[in-house]
Amino acid sequence: MEFLSNITKCTPRCSVVSSNIVDGKVTTEELEELINSKWLKAKEQIYPELTQYLDSWMGFMFWKPDLRFNLKHHLKSHTIVGRNDQEVEENVCNFVQDLLNSPYYPKRSPWEVSVINNYKNELLSKECVNGELSLVVFRFHHSLGDGFSTLKAITGLFDKSLPEICLPSMKQLGITSWWKRLFFCITLPLRMLYDSFNLAYLAIMQSSPLQVPDLNKSKRMFCQRLPLIPIENIKTLKNRLGVSFTTVLLTGLATGLAKAMYRLDIETKQTNRPNSLRRKTTPFVTLLPLPGHPNKLRNHFTFTILELPTKLEMESQQRLKMISSILKTARQNTIPLLIVFLLRAIGSLPPVMTKLFRRHLGTPVGLTNFPGPGIEMEVTGKKVLVADFVVGTQGLSGVGFMVFSFRNHIRITATVEEAVMDKSAANQMLEYIAEEFDNLNELSKKSEVQFKN
Repeated sequence: MEFLSNITKCTPRCSVVSSNIVDGKVTTEELEELINSKWLKAKEQIYPELTQYLDSWMGFMFWKPDLRFNLKHHLKSHTIVGRNDQEVEENVCNFVQDLLNSPYYPKRSPWEVSVINNYKNELLSKECVNGELSLVVFRFHHSLGDGFSTLKAITGLFDKSLPEICLPSMKQLGITSWWKRLFFCITLPLRMLYDSFNLAYLAIMQSSPLQVPDLNKSKRMFCQRLPLIPIENIKTLKNRLGVSFTTVLLTGLATGLAKAMYRLDIETKQTNRPNSLRRKTTPFVTLLPLPGHPNKLRNHFTFTILELPTKLEMESQQRLKMISSILKTARQNTIPLLIVFLLRAIGSLPPVMTKLFRRHLGTPVGLTNFPGPGIEMEVTGKKVLVADFVVGTQGLSGVGFMVFSFRNHIRITATVEEAVMDKSAANQMLEYIAEEFDNLNELSKKSEVQFKN
């Protein structure tokens, strides 16, 4: 989306960071050769912004060539220390947090690649055939592109190509018969008007302890993550429970959020507020990739805002059914279409409208459900064992979730504003999510037994 370029001046810490654990030693010289051949000096120049920087005119942002571009400025080598796996992982998380919070060098393209050659992990060492592990970390500012763009660029660098994103069909929208399609098209303006008023109501009336107190004074972000979860575990749950993969994930997130907000209410002594401990719903923004994603660095996505049921007393099965129903209804929500229509109609948004978007559409919670490649990836012939993504949400959401899948596992990462909660509370929130997956597992076993009987 073009308006993101306008937001960049206000949100310098809105970055996409990808961490890749590689079986073998990777040097900055090898990466320099790869980047030159695949990104910078390829026959088709599809990534020109990598040698350009953002400049402004009359409040609008545009890309300007860097006449002093030097690739070495974007390649760095680092050392991570630690006496055991736990310390190493903690220091890696601190390193990623520093990347999320650090500004980019002025008048240089906002991206960089870091290489850590002394990375240690006893569990992954069992899969290692080259005797050592390397950690290759990419950081892109969101103005360069969305998650799919950066993933395509990275997989292209690793001699792999990400499959094209399929065009959504009417069946995916829940519209199967011709007369229903016709009715949907005829009533589209009214649907857009209704959904717009509902969106405005959510943006203005929302109140949550997860809301950033002041978007212009947001503080440092930090990120915490759950251990890797086998994809088969989630698939088993969704098959037993008869719901979608996304429904299972959102049920875990909603429960974690409900319990986290209860804890924040207790800690901030807000229990005397009406319904403070019984917050029925919490709005969250989720990004949706648009069809026909270009093979370039672009922000080619839209978004919608939904409401997660976060009432504390709600049982797992009730929350699961409600989220399943919300997702089915959301298929016909016109907000994603409206956003695309507005951007195509007026192009890049004026700075004044950008500020309005940012002030009133900043939601307490953000979610990116990101299906990564299920294919094997290599760096200079060395296998990528684990890949992670994390997105900075500074100035946009108090809590941002990234659900990223790679090969046979998923990772859930939370990026949190310090003004919203501390690390202890964030860790507890993730533990609540993991506990809810355990609860759903027990529930699914009972459902399976009942079905057989």
